[in-house]
Amino acid sequence: MELLIQPNNRIIPFSAGANLLEVLRENGVAISYSCLSGRCGTCRCRVIDGSVIDSGAENGQSNLTDKQYVLACQSVLTGNCAIEVPEADEIVTHPARIIKGTVVAVESPTHDIRRLRVRLSKPFEFSPGQYATLQFSPEHARPYSMAGLPDDQEMEFHIRKVPGGRVTEYVFEHVREGTSIKLSGPLGTAYLRQKHTGPMLCVGGGTGLAPVLKI
Repeated sequence: MELLIQPNNRIIPFSAGANLLEVLRENGVAISYSCLSGRCGTCRCRVIDGSVIDSGAENGQSNLTDKQYVLACQSVLTGNCAIEVPEADEIVTHPARIIKGTVVAVESPTHDIRRLRVRLSKPFEFSPGQYATLQFSPEHARPYSMAGLPDDQEMEFHIRKVPGGRVTEYVFEHVREGTSIKLSGPLGTAYLRQKHTGPMLCVGGGTGLAPVLKI
């Protein structure tokens, strides 16, 4: 089966049942995306021909009303299809990877924030401002922004404790120096656009300062 991408008139083969966003990412097609759950609407694209199954419609994750438009992260390809992807705003397409890491330092700058320093087993390409998913156990995984640069030997993450939060409470109670984790990504489109040379206004607070500082 084939997927036609407009406006660059590119054809990509795929297998039935494939997720549209995964197909685009695996083939290096520039498309903005963020939450991967259908909430943010960042990966919106238009179906020109053919059809896709909206896997998010049943659980209420799809907020689109125009049937011509779909969210790539929630779309399943079932047959030959043609879509139109919005023009990219300096899209970066770092390869998605899953990398093992080891926590080498745990600090507490405040009573409800943990600063983790993680040494990765392999280099990890990303743009300042992006985030990754940290998996601390099979049942405990959440996305966190990198407070570091790609050339840093260690990645830094700022994690705020959320009352009743399953993952953050696990981090505060169980993650120590020497803990093994898995990192997957990079994700997100709130990264530094290199082509813009004028003044830039960045807004962040609390642990949200992590990506802003490196931008």
